[in-house]
Amino acid sequence: LLVTKLNPLTIYVLADALVGFYGLAFTGSLTTVQIPYGWLVGAVTLSLPALSVVQFFVCGAVIAVPTMLMGTTLPLLTAAYGREGRSVAKSLPVLYAVNTLGAVAGSLLSGLVIMPALGYERSIWLAAGINIAILLLAGAQLERFEIPSWREIREAFGVARRYRAEKIIFTAAEKTALLVLFLSGLASMFTQFIWNRLAALGFGPHTYIFPLTTAAVLLGIVAGSWLSRRIAADRDRAASALQYLPVAAGIALVVGNAMLAHTPALVLWVHQNVEPGFWLMTAIEFAWLCVCCAPAATLLGALFPVASCVLISGHKDGPRALGLGYATNVLGLITGAALGSFVMMPFFGIDAMGRALLVGLAFCGAAAALKIYWKPVNAVAYLLLAFIAIRVVPPFDKYLLTSGFFYNRTPKMTKTSLQEVGFMSPLDYAHAHEAQIVAYRDDPHATVSIHQGVRNPRDRAFKINGKVDGNNTSDLQTTRFVSLLPWLMKADAERVLTIGLGTGSTVAETLRMPRLKQTTVIELSSAMAEFSRKHFPEVNGALWGDSRFRILHRDGRDYLDHTRETFDLVISEPSNPWVEGVGSLFTEEYYRSISKRLNPGGVASLWFHSYGLDCIAVGSVLAAARAVFPTLHVFRLGGDLYMLASNDARAAAPLRAISDGVAADVERDLFELGGGGQGVTRADGYAQFFRKTY
Repeated sequence: LLVTKLNPLTIYVLADALVGFYGLAFTGSLTTVQIPYGWLVGAVTLSLPALSVVQFFVCGAVIAVPTMLMGTTLPLLTAAYGREGRSVAKSLPVLYAVNTLGAVAGSLLSGLVIMPALGYERSIWLAAGINIAILLLAGAQLERFEIPSWREIREAFGVARRYRAEKIIFTAAEKTALLVLFLSGLASMFTQFIWNRLAALGFGPHTYIFPLTTAAVLLGIVAGSWLSRRIAADRDRAASALQYLPVAAGIALVVGNAMLAHTPALVLWVHQNVEPGFWLMTAIEFAWLCVCCAPAATLLGALFPVASCVLISGHKDGPRALGLGYATNVLGLITGAALGSFVMMPFFGIDAMGRALLVGLAFCGAAAALKIYWKPVNAVAYLLLAFIAIRVVPPFDKYLLTSGFFYNRTPKMTKTSLQEVGFMSPLDYAHAHEAQIVAYRDDPHATVSIHQGVRNPRDRAFKINGKVDGNNTSDLQTTRFVSLLPWLMKADAERVLTIGLGTGSTVAETLRMPRLKQTTVIELSSAMAEFSRKHFPEVNGALWGDSRFRILHRDGRDYLDHTRETFDLVISEPSNPWVEGVGSLFTEEYYRSISKRLNPGGVASLWFHSYGLDCIAVGSVLAAARAVFPTLHVFRLGGDLYMLASNDARAAAPLRAISDGVAADVERDLFELGGGGQGVTRADGYAQFFRKTY
């Protein structure tokens, strides 16, 4: 379309408006594509990597149209500047900086304000409205904005079909620029993986970590684009900068990662001295992320405009060359996402990702030195420095990373009181009382670690991103109760589904059901399955050798939405709803998915908690379950809530008709076999579980 003499600015505005119109139909298109996806994943058992590939193509089909339109915007704007006689090389960094600044605002506003206030669907409609409003604004304000007639559009497409563009021949320096664009895209995705995970381990894996980290990174890219505008204006200066920018980015990355890895110590200090509320703590998190990430992000952000200007300054058809460079950069992003998710993170971890990134950036500088100025000595020096850095830079302190000070806070102590008991700082005190780490794994979805007690090594717990989510001591009463309570309504269950493995104690209890034929557990993390079998054999030892047990590595909600299997009992015991990705397992949609998977008379055992949440949050979960299930009984023990739910009103009859004799049997199961030695007396436990119904 560009070669047909249509106004690029007009096409840009129309492309933005089309993205808005597509947003209005997004929910419908998502519903439509779920039909073939649901049929495929329901009919064929896929491994988690294979399922991820299927999801990649399905999601790609849904968002292909708007993302292709978004991909045209930067080349179109540069073409519009070029038609007015302005230097594309001088304009590109400014355009890129302003566009990325909008992305910063979008990340913060959408994550912290808009989506919490409006929800997903209305947020999409708001974004669509903004895009469509651009069309109206352009028509009213821009003198150069002219909507082409249908005749002009038909002629434009006709010319475009017949057009054969001249092949662009790139010099050695321009090929190097393409390589830098690819590797900078890959590096950007790797840094996003590393920084998101380190931030989640330091500040907690809450739902605001992603928008805060993304905004901090984008803010650095804005600064890099703006600062690079003078360098990018001169081709020789830009080519020379490609030797040093990647190496400088690598050094800044090492320093920033080291600082970010010490975030738990900062969090401990803040909670010991400041006592921040939500907004102050959010501001502290964002400021610290900017301090740690912005320098490396600034240097990486300068790579795109500098390399792009090397690429386009030697060609009269600059927008075409820029489009090719832009596509190469995005290809690097895609490669980084796939390589990081499926290879680097699960097999090597975030520490190795940082080191691999350092080598890649050094390779960029070496390639630039070798192909621009033909200085092999510089290239060898870059790679040698990268090798030295890998050997010199210390690994992350996994013990500190998994300390979970954002949640497992130590008691406040003054400096004098600390010294009286022999400690120099709250961090020393916390480490002396913190369980020792015995296993660690960076999964694509979370970091899983196993810790043993300081006084009793047989006491073990597992942490997800630094937060304790289960152990073989006090938590057994919860993990066993959630499995044994449904016996009151469904003691004859033959097929049981459990969402989440944990230590395996919940699933192990289902094997004691007298008529059980199969118990299935859905566990997203392969590391959790391995650690459960290795480190918690005393609570699940019979599980792994039982032919009735099977484990599927899937996302729980996705499995419930698309499986064709039904069950007599569904047990759900996810982590806390404030954890990123877990909140969707406490919604009406999730409970409706469970409801559809229950056989007639089937029962759902749903764990929830009241600690750490306000009344509105607790009430919303209870209301969601009540809106789905005609029969719902809620029991409380301390801060834990246990919901027994069913689609059949008659399923509650056994619960209401419990006699003293039957109650005694159930009580024995719950407390003698369900962890009664964990500080719960028979009278207290029975009263709270079976006599208090809310």
